[in-house]
Amino acid sequence: MRRFDNAHLIEMIKENLNQARHVENERITFVSFLSALIGAALAVVSEMSNLVFSVLLLVAMIGAELLCITLTKRWNKVFQAHWDTAARLACRSAAKEN
Repeated sequence: MRRFDNAHLIEMIKENLNQARHVENERITFVSFLSALIGAALAVVSEMSNLVFSVLLLVAMIGAELLCITLTKRWNKVFQAHWDTAARLACRSAAKEN
């Protein structure tokens, strides 16, 4: 296994935490955009008199919501992986100091 000094370990910890923050910001942005889109679609549907188009729009929004749920689960796994890697590196750095 390759040996790193504490400066390298600290930089790797910082990089993993930055990546985790990036993933979290990406998730928040996507969910906010989708929420606004769903709100707008519901407003449009409430004003429509065409039942077929209203149902199609609602089905499309349900599909978008399923996509959002799937992507959120993926982003949570990626976030947790970066967070766990940073924690392991921190433990390694602390053990190296002792």
